[in-house]
Amino acid sequence: MTDGAGHPRSAVRRAGYRPELQGLRALAVVLVVVYHVWVGRVSGGVDVFFFVTGFLLTGQLVRAAEQGSLDVRQRWSRTLVRLVPTAAVVLAATAVAGAVLLPASRWAQTVREIGAAALFVENWQLAADAVDYAAQNDMASVVQHFWSLSIQGQVFLLWPLLIAVVALACRRAPGQLRRRATLALFGVFVVSLAYSVELTVTDQPLAYFHTLTRLWEFAAGGLFALHADRIVLGLRARVAAGWAGVVGLVACGAVLPVSTVFPGVAALWPTGCAALVLLAGRTGAAGGVDRLLAARPVRYLGDISYALYLWHWPVLVLWLVTRGQQAVGLRGGAAIVLVSLVLAAVTHHLSSGRRCGCRRGAAAGSRPPRRRASWPSPGSGVW
Repeated sequence: MTDGAGHPRSAVRRAGYRPELQGLRALAVVLVVVYHVWVGRVSGGVDVFFFVTGFLLTGQLVRAAEQGSLDVRQRWSRTLVRLVPTAAVVLAATAVAGAVLLPASRWAQTVREIGAAALFVENWQLAADAVDYAAQNDMASVVQHFWSLSIQGQVFLLWPLLIAVVALACRRAPGQLRRRATLALFGVFVVSLAYSVELTVTDQPLAYFHTLTRLWEFAAGGLFALHADRIVLGLRARVAAGWAGVVGLVACGAVLPVSTVFPGVAALWPTGCAALVLLAGRTGAAGGVDRLLAARPVRYLGDISYALYLWHWPVLVLWLVTRGQQAVGLRGGAAIVLVSLVLAAVTHHLSSGRRCGCRRGAAAGSRPPRRRASWPSPGSGVW
């Protein structure tokens, strides 16, 4: 079986770098930013990030466990190196800007939430405060968007432990690791989705920020990572799947009242669309959506998607506060997006340069590096 470009399908599945995945990240962050800035609604793009994180993280961990090189503490430290620098820069800059631009009545809330964001518990802080995430006015917190990063940080803590426990249970039968990992992830998927549906009906604001109502999205990505290669589609079907996924993602926030019905059954829409895009993969077809998603500008946007997500919200909220407005127009929104893009690019490149410098320094040492599993590029497990 080959892909549209004549490459063996198995080789495509094993490839470590998937440009269409970067394009999917870019599409997700564009939807988040556009809907926040101009539409005043929630897009469902964050659910794509959750699914992709589960997809990448599970694949990395299971491969490492199969090779006998899964080091939970090392995994945690690598995750912190990817997550913390950019988040710390954004939080520090937001704290300074907030002290200058926000009224004194907002300082206590801002300090409290910046502290929660720094500790990756902002989702619980917002749940306790029963915040309406869709609110786009001068009372919106400048860091409330860190709720999704907080959930991801908690998953980055939990997932290596989960796979490590599965690997420990399979130490006498290593060939069973994928099967038992599948059972574990399926259990997480079923329990979390059921709880998500129930809590969304009874207390949707709490469900929106609750970690347990979101775990199924990561588990779905993990199950897809372990078993997507079992799904064999022809070229035309893959092209159709790719476009269906992209069109579905674009339409999700416009069709569904995401901020009031998520994350119950409705969140299957954006996660399912993300799965369709990844299932389509690299078709090589002239009409394939991967030609668009793999374009260099789109891939670059995917590279900086993490930083762009973190920057756009405080820039938007501070703009609204300083101008005393409830919404931004076309020009104001364009300025917000441009400023956010510049800040994201600078932050991303500074962070990437620092990590590269650390690796070069380690390589120059006299002691040979430890043998470890192959990890993807920095940040690839984040967004």
